[in-house]
Order: sequence, then C-alpha cells, then structure tokens
Amino acid sequence: MYEFDPANLMLAQTFGESASPPPPGASTPPPGAGAAPQLPGGGQPLTGETAPGAPGTGTASRDPFGGMFFPLLLVLLITMITFTVLGQRRDKKKRAALLHSVKKHDRVQTV
Repeated sequence: MYEFDPANLMLAQTFGESASPPPPGASTPPPGAGAAPQLPGGGQPLTGETAPGAPGTGTASRDPFGGMFFPLLLVLLITMITFTVLGQRRDKKKRAALLHSVKKHDRVQTV
C-alpha cells in the first residue's frame, strides 16, 4: 500500500506567481533552475504534457457499462421479441386444436 510522505509533496510543489514565497531562511534556487533542461539534439524533456492536437490527447469517455450498453440492449430486445413470438405461436396452436376438436351439436359456452 502507498504511504503518504510529506517530503514528496514538498518536492512536487513549485513556486509560481500565485503561490506564496518560500519561508524565511529557506534557500532559494539559483536563477534558471526552474527552466526545463535542454536535451542533446534540441529535444524537449518529457513533462507529462502533450501538445494540443497530438494523438491521444482526447478525453476518454467513461461509459457506465464499459461499452457494452448497445450489445446488452440488442440482446434484451431480441430476447423479448423471441418470447413474444413463441408465446403467440403456442396460443395459436392451442386455439387451432380447440377449434378442430369442436364437433357438430357440441355445446359451446361463451363468456
């Protein structure tokens, strides 16, 4: 498990224009120490920031179902249609069997 270390927090802070100055008695960094170091060949160091418009800079959409909402909805719809059709087919067969079993002079009670 990660333990909180205040020293890491102090190292991660930077003093900008909006931040408060360092406490009295603290050593101040030499001029130019806040600038990014130059790499051989003129490259820029990796700072965790990407250029605007670079690949991979878009925000990832967070789908609550993990991208499975549409397939889940499709399976649910197909299941509902299947059970509806099968139920209607079964009722139609029962009705046809009942009508076929009725003979002449049978008493039929209607409700």
